[in-house]
Amino acid sequence: MRIFLVFVLVYFCFGLPGKSTLAEENAVDTVGVDRLMKNPGNYTHSVRVAGVVSQVFDERGMFGMIDLEEFRRCGKVTCSLLMLPVSWQGPMPDVGSQVLISGKIGEAEGRRLFIADKIDFAKGNPQ
Repeated sequence: MRIFLVFVLVYFCFGLPGKSTLAEENAVDTVGVDRLMKNPGNYTHSVRVAGVVSQVFDERGMFGMIDLEEFRRCGKVTCSLLMLPVSWQGPMPDVGSQVLISGKIGEAEGRRLFIADKIDFAKGNPQ
């Protein structure tokens, strides 16, 4: 059992030659919703944000996202104090979906929001 755990740890840290690992893909410019919202000035460039979809506004092309760690602690999409408004032009994700969005902070209708240009869904999500 120990050998298996060591192998898994080494694989996620170093990967296989020529392949990027999950740790590498998620380490560069990936932040949680709470971190982004508490320090938006630190993220003037394109960034990836991990979180959970808490609300969907189809008619406006927007959805709300909460911090993944907050969701894990609470188990509900309604208990977070911070919700990131996300503008998205594609098909809307389902409430409760764990997502990794890419894009930039911008403004629309006089308010700050995250303008997503890509959404990746975690394994096991309905999308």
